[in-house]
Amino acid sequence: MTAARAAFAALLARQPAGRPLWAPLVDTLAARLAGVSYRQMCDEPGLWVAGLQRAAELLDADAIIAPWDATLMAEACGAQTVWDGERPRLVEAPAALPAEPAAASRQAVALETLRRLRSGPGAQAAVIAALIGPATLAAQLLPGIDGAEGLKQVKAIHARVTEEALKARPDMVLFVEQRAHADPAGRPLQRGYATLRNLAAYYDVPAALRLDGWGAGDIGALAQLKLDLIVLGTGAADGVAAAGALGGAMLGAGASIPIDDPARARQSFGAAAVAAAAGLNLLVTTCEPVDPDQDLAELRALIAALRAA
Repeated sequence: MTAARAAFAALLARQPAGRPLWAPLVDTLAARLAGVSYRQMCDEPGLWVAGLQRAAELLDADAIIAPWDATLMAEACGAQTVWDGERPRLVEAPAALPAEPAAASRQAVALETLRRLRSGPGAQAAVIAALIGPATLAAQLLPGIDGAEGLKQVKAIHARVTEEALKARPDMVLFVEQRAHADPAGRPLQRGYATLRNLAAYYDVPAALRLDGWGAGDIGALAQLKLDLIVLGTGAADGVAAAGALGGAMLGAGASIPIDDPARARQSFGAAAVAAAAGLNLLVTTCEPVDPDQDLAELRALIAALRAA
């Protein structure tokens, strides 16, 4: 077992690692390292796997979070996307929900990428399967429809994609929600995540949630979702400081660091190291995907300091 996988195994066993686990968002960087555009990488699981593994090695990651693309599942369900830059964006919801997500889609390529990451050669880091959460998917596919009704309508198709991801046996599954669409205190969302928690448990895969746009008032409700890990994404407060309040019965907590701001990143990395040394099982990720054009040498120096703290 590699050092990265051993550190992640310690998290799953509730054993303090003494340092934060590092899981940056690297899909865009992975494409650059694979020598192709992100769009080209999304069409070929071999390129996706190779790029992700190279990026994880370059940034000394304990875990790979993949795929990091909020459009994948909606696109597979018929939503229209446009590529007017490096990444796609959704521009139109489908006229009707399909019975099954499209078999020939980037989502299908992403699922194959997960399978190869988990079982193929070169698997040095742990694998966290990232999927858009059901509340945000409902907002993408059914704009204007009440949140509870939207969750009800997308439940089956979201569960199908989730189950395929779970069959790849990732080390963890991470659902990604936007606070504008997902109220952790709302009963519809709580019921939805109870179902996903049970589905993940059937495959013996820990279930986590990343919430972007969170506020201090959401911390208690997030803990009540009874997931294995809560990752505080971009929000109104310091995620590292707030993560300590999420411990409880969970495996640990997660926080996002603004690596595009070296001064803030250095401060957040330092706070994360202190929290982990005090016994908090903490997973650290990035607010946004790593920009291939940023100073990677400086980022690697920050990571080395995190390791040495």
